[in-house]
Amino acid sequence: MKELKACDVMSGDVVSISPKATVIKAAKLMLENRVSGLAVLDDDGWLVGVVSEADFLRRPEIGTQAIDCDGTFEPLEASHFLKSYGRYVEDVMTTRVASVVKNTPLAEVADMLETMRLKWVPVTEHGRLVGRVSRAGVLQAFVDAVDRSAALAA
Repeated sequence: MKELKACDVMSGDVVSISPKATVIKAAKLMLENRVSGLAVLDDDGWLVGVVSEADFLRRPEIGTQAIDCDGTFEPLEASHFLKSYGRYVEDVMTTRVASVVKNTPLAEVADMLETMRLKWVPVTEHGRLVGRVSRAGVLQAFVDAVDRSAALAA
């Protein structure tokens, strides 16, 4: 059996957004496209971060900002404050992005998804975004492999 690589299961259709976009635009884009996160690309198309559903968990608009164990609102560190109250993608995005290249073995990608608790990982080529591998992509590879085996056995 051929060793699968990231490029074999990646989706080339990656939804992206500018770091200058508003957080509400990012949230709406995720909902409209039914994705858990967006690649953040600068004006030149370089991957500069990701923004995900997790970046919107602690928002004052919905009363979910951090609360101390005694029930009082805790003072926030500057980074937590910016993440909760930031208005632009660049305020809330993750800039230390785990990514893979097209020829990364799927076993390594699956390990990253599992150990880092990621729902998807960007695929880059020469620093440019070319796709993404999601948990669903790995699941599809599994189903396809089982179906192929069943067809060969029949």
